[in-house]
Amino acid sequence: MYRVGYIDDEPVQYENYARKLKRRSKELDLVLLDGCKTKADFLEKIYEKQIDVLLIDYRMAGIYGFNGTTLVKYIKDHMRDLECLILTVVDCKQIKDGVVAERNWFPKTIFDTEAGDEIKVREFDAFIKVLIDSAYVFRIRREQKV
Repeated sequence: MYRVGYIDDEPVQYENYARKLKRRSKELDLVLLDGCKTKADFLEKIYEKQIDVLLIDYRMAGIYGFNGTTLVKYIKDHMRDLECLILTVVDCKQIKDGVVAERNWFPKTIFDTEAGDEIKVREFDAFIKVLIDSAYVFRIRREQKV
């Protein structure tokens, strides 16, 4: 089982997201990384929870004083092999900091599959594949380092 870390300043959708991931893939476990105040706290929690891939909300500055891409940069400075994906309601084309590749930006609506819309279901399945592939690669790299 791969552990998908989830960071959001307002994690009201956490249980919904966890349930949807579990329903579509038995290989993924969504783990809420909460109780953190600083970037260093998040890094420590990632190690503690043995996270294999990370989902981070973009807009977090109101609560934490930094946004998701700032946190990604910090994490990548310490764990460059950990894949960090951004979940957001913001159009990624509006964000110009260049810290996260466009392929790693996903709208929070990626989880909206209730209506059975085949296109949305395929997009969600593709998203799950990205999570699994990213987690798998991280574990292989971590094992090689050990």
